[in-house]
Amino acid sequence: MRNYHAATVRWTYLASALALLGTATACATGDDGESQTQSALATVTVFLRAEAFTKTMPDGTDVVMWGYAQDSAFGAHDGVLSSPGPVIELQADTTRLTVQLENNLDVPTSLVIDGLRQSLPVVRYPSGRVRSFTREAVPGNVSPVVYSYTALRPGTFLYKTGTAPQVQVQMGLLGAVRRPSAAGEAYPGRAFDQDLLLVYSEVDPALHDAVATGQYGPGLAMTSTVRYVPKYFLINGEAVMSGAYDVAPSLAGQRLLVRFVNGGLRTRAPMFLQTYALALAEDGFAYKYPGERYSVSLPASKTADVLFTVPASGAKLLYDRMF
Repeated sequence: MRNYHAATVRWTYLASALALLGTATACATGDDGESQTQSALATVTVFLRAEAFTKTMPDGTDVVMWGYAQDSAFGAHDGVLSSPGPVIELQADTTRLTVQLENNLDVPTSLVIDGLRQSLPVVRYPSGRVRSFTREAVPGNVSPVVYSYTALRPGTFLYKTGTAPQVQVQMGLLGAVRRPSAAGEAYPGRAFDQDLLLVYSEVDPALHDAVATGQYGPGLAMTSTVRYVPKYFLINGEAVMSGAYDVAPSLAGQRLLVRFVNGGLRTRAPMFLQTYALALAEDGFAYKYPGERYSVSLPASKTADVLFTVPASGAKLLYDRMF
């Protein structure tokens, strides 16, 4: 596991820098439970555990969250729970990613990676409605449910629960995957010097309380997320009071790659101030003709990659117009 570089990119609302999340892992497509025959260099296995935890918000409110921990093995329980979950960082030469999921929640859950091809055998309610987009891990599963991916490509991707995502993603079951095309290269021919990942999410404490106390569902106190009203807005898991960023002048002349991930239910619109950025891709699909932009539109579950050269005076990196 390694932390994102955050020594010179700092939040304006903090005295120093926000430690940005990061971990090492790897790539790929396929069906659950496929045998692993590739070399260790080409194949990466990640052990994720879904579980509830409590997070204290800036106003002192304790909110029950759902999140992921990356363990050293299935059942080891030596990882740290967080939302967003640990970043799955792929290398350019990785050919297969296998995720083994343990479910310590009291409801079924699953895992999908938006934008990466995978087997999606849906699970339905008795009424016929879809409950899950792929195989589920039942509560307290004693053996892992395995999700494999082999059709990897460079880009930034959102991983999340595939079960009742309208509520389970809101509870915190989400994270990011990133993969370069080569060392120091986001996409073919698009080199960068620094890499910054920003994962947006939101918290409606009333919804979280209803889920935690068993009052969410048909006929209960809260029946859906239709009247979802977020009170806390998070970036990389930390509640923010301002959408503004500063980039230090010490980064002047360096090419900064910003990877945006919207894990919330609301559209976000980060806008660059004092500079333009070159839009490279969305959802891991590189643009044929990249263009300069001063803002990025991020609907729910969208990812976007942009690149800009830090000016000599530094830059106020962005302000979220939807904040």
